[in-house]
Amino acid sequence: MTTHDEHLKKIELFAELPDEKRVQIAGRCTWKHLEPGTMVCSQEDPSEGVYFLAEGTVRASIYSASGKNVVFQDMHAGKMFGEISAIDGSERSASVEAITACLVASLSPRAFIEVLRQESDLSLKVMRMLTGEIRRLSSRVVEFSTLSVQHRIHAELLRLAGDGEPGDKEHSIRPAPKLSDIADKISTHREAVSRELSRLIKGGLLIRRSDCLHITDLPKLEKLVSDIDFG
Repeated sequence: MTTHDEHLKKIELFAELPDEKRVQIAGRCTWKHLEPGTMVCSQEDPSEGVYFLAEGTVRASIYSASGKNVVFQDMHAGKMFGEISAIDGSERSASVEAITACLVASLSPRAFIEVLRQESDLSLKVMRMLTGEIRRLSSRVVEFSTLSVQHRIHAELLRLAGDGEPGDKEHSIRPAPKLSDIADKISTHREAVSRELSRLIKGGLLIRRSDCLHITDLPKLEKLVSDIDFG
């Protein structure tokens, strides 16, 4: 049976921490198994913890004033979330829901800050993670400001293929993403995604299979985005 500290070793933040220190932190965590559809935390709630996803997938969403659900991102095992409100003491900026069965550990905001003060290397890793998130969000702002819906779909497919090996020409996105999920992530409607994927399939750039969406030519898909004339 996998122990809590072994589960914690799967978390990017703690992967390189000495075993004895990781055991101590694992002992301070609260551990929960979550069923799909369980709400982990809700937008605008006060911060009650920083979460570490040991198993499964969760989805972060933001609700607009009119109630529209905007998908922020999907996070997989190894990720941390909830750290921003723990650091600044403000309300949650997003809601997070379990998409699959999950194993989640959590630390109270106070305990999380204590750990960062005790382990300077972890503080640096958190800073690097946050700056990486800023860069990712900056790229998304540019996409929404400059790309058509068609090209935002291409960019999202590239993001979904991001776990492929460098230099790969082909890549299978597993499981095949739902049309509505892609639409929510790039702020469009399901029909627009369906039309563009059908066009890409007809052109041979995509193959839809029962278990995946297969990209036949990643460099060509990248070129569709990189060749856009912004003038």
